[in-house]
Parts: sequence; structure tokens; C-alpha cells
Amino acid sequence: MVELLQRNGCILKLFLALFLFLSLVEVPAVEARIRHYKWEVKYEYKSPDCFKKLVITINGRSPGPTILAQQGDTIIVELTNSLWTENVAIHWHGIRQIGTPWSDGSEGVTQCPIVPGDTFKYQFVVDRPGTYLYHAHYGMQREAGLYGSSV
Repeated sequence: MVELLQRNGCILKLFLALFLFLSLVEVPAVEARIRHYKWEVKYEYKSPDCFKKLVITINGRSPGPTILAQQGDTIIVELTNSLWTENVAIHWHGIRQIGTPWSDGSEGVTQCPIVPGDTFKYQFVVDRPGTYLYHAHYGMQREAGLYGSSV
């Protein structure tokens, strides 16, 4: 019986020492970041299917840049519409616009379109991990190359 109590006491001391050690070890915290992007939407001649045609690009790219973020990050996209004749609105699939409905990009519903020459700031928090899509929500711009992904 005495041996059992001594063994249990030793196990208890080891457990307490391990607990104390682990409580002193600093675990790095994951901090939410602000991810800021400046986009210019404009017409450019590209050859996505081996035939040169006018497409809509974001900073010269079509599809547009991939947004990399982690859960809790704040995304800020300052979008300047450099199209000559068209309005622009970007819709963010899968991103819940809790508290930021004006950043949803549903032109004419939750957001006024961005007219040529104007800049609009989209701002929202990534509230859950995943792979998402963004695309134009105005006319045929999505088919003309105005889309991209968010991871």
C-alpha cells in the first residue's frame, strides 16, 4: 500500500511539473492581419485562347490576382475603375458580409456601381476558411475576364 501511494505521489509530481512547464511555454498566437490591395480594372488586349481580343484585367491580369488570407483577416481592396464606358462591381462568393453589406458587390442591390474614373474601397473580414471566387457583377464582364480566387 505504501509503495502504491509513493508511486502515485511520484506520478502526481511529474504531472504537476509537466503542467507547470507547459504553462510557461509561450504558444505563438495567430493574429489577424489587414491585407490591403490596390486594383485597377481596365481594358487590355490579351490572347487567352490564342486569339488577340479585348479583355478586362485587374492590374494587367486576367484572371485577376489571388487573394491569400487566413480566418479573421481583414481584406481591403481599393478598386479603381479605368474602363472607358462601363461601370464595375465585384461580388465575393462565399464571403459573408456581416456588418459590411455594401461590400457584397451586388450592383444595384447592396452597392452602387463604380462608375468610370471612380474608386471604391471593399472591406470585409474573412470569417471562415475556404476557397472562394470573386467576379464582376455587371453585364458580361465576368466572361470578359474579370474574376479571380480567394484562398
